[in-house]
Amino acid sequence: MIIGIDIGGSHIAIGVIVKKNNEYVINEKISQYIGDISLNEKHKYIEEFLPKAIKAIQMQKEEKIEKIGVGIPGEVIDGVVYNAVNLGIQELKIEKILQKFTKNIIVRNDTACAALAEKENGKLEKYDNCIFLGIGTGVGLIVFNEKNIIKPRGKYFLDYGHSIIELNGKNCKCGKKGCLEQYISMKNLKSILRDNYEYDLKPEEIVKIEEEKNIKKLKEITEEYISYVVISLVNLIELFKPEAICLGGSFSKLEGTYIFNEVIKRVNRAKLFTNC
Repeated sequence: MIIGIDIGGSHIAIGVIVKKNNEYVINEKISQYIGDISLNEKHKYIEEFLPKAIKAIQMQKEEKIEKIGVGIPGEVIDGVVYNAVNLGIQELKIEKILQKFTKNIIVRNDTACAALAEKENGKLEKYDNCIFLGIGTGVGLIVFNEKNIIKPRGKYFLDYGHSIIELNGKNCKCGKKGCLEQYISMKNLKSILRDNYEYDLKPEEIVKIEEEKNIKKLKEITEEYISYVVISLVNLIELFKPEAICLGGSFSKLEGTYIFNEVIKRVNRAKLFTNC
């Protein structure tokens, strides 16, 4: 069997993959919520949780683990994760933690994993020059140029989420102020809705804004968020001239909602110097 692990800012997901009729299928999924664990404790929690979870799966299935694949935020070099700020990780030797289960381990940046999946078998399959923008707890960017990923100085991804969009703006966990991530991440949007709206309204529930309570307040909240997402997309289009952009992460769950529709409408309406 093969184990796939996706580590995000709020969840750890583990998939058990087996081969049936010459096809690989997900046999079982495990999800662990870590959004309520403090940033200072997440590193230690991940380090302890993963071996326990993999061992439990191995004992239950009574099968040999052939491979383990891990997607995780941050910079990944030789199986070591660096600077995953939303997980409180400066350095985590994740490959070493899992080596007792198999020597066949692949660790990659999570945005790169999602982008490659879309490029090989998804929305970006038909395009040579395209962009994957993952918006979730953080913001990740992968740019394909003539089918190849643009890698800045050996990295596997572009730190677009930590580009500065507001002078002296909101404090970011990376230590800077005004990072894009603080304005367009889904975590930021959920936090603003929770703190400023009169009840726990989830972004994916906002299908038609006219049907919600306190429309004026909600419009203020969503307008700012939508504006920053549009700016981030327009900037990417002008910089890279892509044939297509795929939006991933938990933001993709907003498809069909007011926020998603407004973002697409306004990007299409923007005066761009390229077609996308």
